[in-house]
Amino acid sequence: MTQGENLSDSVRQLAGLRGLAALAVVLHHATVTVSHGARGLPGQIFVDLFFVLSGYVMCLAYMRAADRPIRWHAFAAARFARLYPLHLFTAATAALVTVLLPPSGEAAPVWLDAPQLVKELTLTMAFPWHGQAGAVNAPAWSISVEWWTYFLVFPVLSVVLPRVRRWLLPLLFLGGPALLVAIALSSKGLWIVGGIAFARAATGFAAGVAVCLFARGTKRRPSALFTDLLCAAVFGLIYLWSIAVGNDAWFLAPAFPLLIWALAEGEPASLWQRALASGPVVFLGAISYSIYLDHPIIVMLLAHADPFGVVRSDVPMCLTTVVLTLPVAALTWRWIECPAQRTLRGAATRSTPAPAAPPPRGEAAAVAGR
Repeated sequence: MTQGENLSDSVRQLAGLRGLAALAVVLHHATVTVSHGARGLPGQIFVDLFFVLSGYVMCLAYMRAADRPIRWHAFAAARFARLYPLHLFTAATAALVTVLLPPSGEAAPVWLDAPQLVKELTLTMAFPWHGQAGAVNAPAWSISVEWWTYFLVFPVLSVVLPRVRRWLLPLLFLGGPALLVAIALSSKGLWIVGGIAFARAATGFAAGVAVCLFARGTKRRPSALFTDLLCAAVFGLIYLWSIAVGNDAWFLAPAFPLLIWALAEGEPASLWQRALASGPVVFLGAISYSIYLDHPIIVMLLAHADPFGVVRSDVPMCLTTVVLTLPVAALTWRWIECPAQRTLRGAATRSTPAPAAPPPRGEAAAVAGR
């Protein structure tokens, strides 16, 4: 990608990819609810795709020129505007639903207390600093580790990776996730709390930055055929593995940087590129953060009320969850995400009138963070 290219035009298909990944997570939680946690469609592995996407887009937005250092004040304001308002709204809503409508025969969770409030406000829900680790709105564990990756890992990557020889970058964006998968599977640790959770975010984010820098330094572009075959193989294997084995195909996580490189930088004749860059799919990407944080509340309400018995089988539960989640997500995107980002980013711009690298706009904003 050349520096003069329009950022939003180059990542429309990545916005669409994020939208489809968000829907995959929705279907995962819907089917897990039906099976009472025993088994469901794959979903956890798509969170790792989010991490790689975030690294790639952060590199595009903030590391576009070596002679323009990142203005960290503007970066922090943009990240806060992107993540915090909707996180706080959905956490408060999920807490209210949990208290008012606890699972049948159960009391309200005892962990809805002051330490939990501190964790939600500091986005440390995935870190067991204050007793039990966990988020009021369960998927927000990934927002927790991604937030800290932005400020603990990205500054280091922005200094170190541009100085790494280009031929070493593939070792980073292929080998890093592969090593993490091997360690996590051998240790049999929890994937969503503690060190493994933060390592997932940091490793995926670093892989995204590395493949972005690799793409910037090479003239090679994946062919349309390679892009189509790779996309079909990755997504096909994720679901076939889930059907055959019953869990996520973690061994495919190292393929995500290649997938993003092919979709963002490949020849534009790819069928997958055109499909993901279509208007409706890109809009899914624009509201994907709302989809991600809104849908657990919909699932909780359906599981509690279930007036039509939708939680008794997969297909009705999936359809009902998607049909209800999409308009709710569009509303929270329109009335919470967009106004908050305009207000907070506007305030940051007024305090720093000449930022070195502008925050991502248009479709790029749909893939910048969740």
